[in-house]
Amino acid sequence: MLGYLTQYPGSVAFYLLLVAVCCLLARAAEELEKPQPLIAAVVVLTVMSAVRASSVGIDTGSYAIAYNGVVPTYFEPGFTWFIQLLKPLNSLKVFFGLIALVVYGFTFARFWQLRRYCSLALAVAIYMLVFFPSTWNGLRSCIVTAVMFYALGFIEKQRYVSFLVTVGLCCTIHYSSVAFSLLILASPWWTQGLTRNRKTMLMLVLPLVVAFVVIAFFWMMSSGLFVRYGNEYGNATSTSRIGLSWYLYFALMLASWLMLKAEGKDTEDLARTKTYLFYAILGVALFISGFAWFGGGRLSSYFNIYSTLVLSRFWTISRSYRYGMFYRFGVMIYCSYAFLQVLMSNGQGLLPFVLG
Repeated sequence: MLGYLTQYPGSVAFYLLLVAVCCLLARAAEELEKPQPLIAAVVVLTVMSAVRASSVGIDTGSYAIAYNGVVPTYFEPGFTWFIQLLKPLNSLKVFFGLIALVVYGFTFARFWQLRRYCSLALAVAIYMLVFFPSTWNGLRSCIVTAVMFYALGFIEKQRYVSFLVTVGLCCTIHYSSVAFSLLILASPWWTQGLTRNRKTMLMLVLPLVVAFVVIAFFWMMSSGLFVRYGNEYGNATSTSRIGLSWYLYFALMLASWLMLKAEGKDTEDLARTKTYLFYAILGVALFISGFAWFGGGRLSSYFNIYSTLVLSRFWTISRSYRYGMFYRFGVMIYCSYAFLQVLMSNGQGLLPFVLG
């Protein structure tokens, strides 16, 4: 029943300690109102990612082979250039370390920006329990997810050109990053202060963005790009599987939507909550589409990260509800189970942890 938990107790203890250290450092940053402890958490995660052996992580070995040998032709140009730039150093530790620095640096920087909106420590805790285990796999996807998670701030500041440029740069790392163009659909919630002409222009641009994304995905499917990325479940038609953690996730998203009315009207926090909840639910929709379409389950991971903000925000909001304790209990069960399930099944190939 406990699977790999009893087979590799030392490695399990290591990951639990890593989660605890990062959560404590995030809490310290929150209490001190200084980013240094959070930066320390990024450094710890970066070092641990850098020193791991190529056997830790499902596809870590594939990236190690690409770095030490011939870069696969299906790698996007931006990532290929990144590898070629670092090849002269002949150091896998530097290679994996720089990737980790980007992933955790951008993610935690965004959490720091939103520390007034939701609990920094809670957001980091949810991230570490639910999303950290997957950050040692699918490295290109992890990079673009972290960068775009941070770049959402461009939409909130009506810097749409900067946002679309970032999407373009991420497409050189992973072609499916074009999906992030859909994030701009939340822009109607961030039009406060814009002139009437600019609002009109924005509304005209949105359908063009959607059309561009649809055309891009049809092209990617027809050209075989999705199939070429591979399927971690060995099934060419579906990348989605529903287990207990997903049922809990669905229930928490529904409960969050029902509590949305608790946010004040016409406030920046309301705009944020609507935006993040929209993205999290979009992740659910893409996950469900994965039962019929190969790319759905994979793309859902791009948007599920916003649940860290949704759950940490509604954790606080639930305190004003009579039965809010059930919501908070649900969050604890969901996060704990998601983390332990990954270790029990070794679904991300994290066990045993070995130094490289």
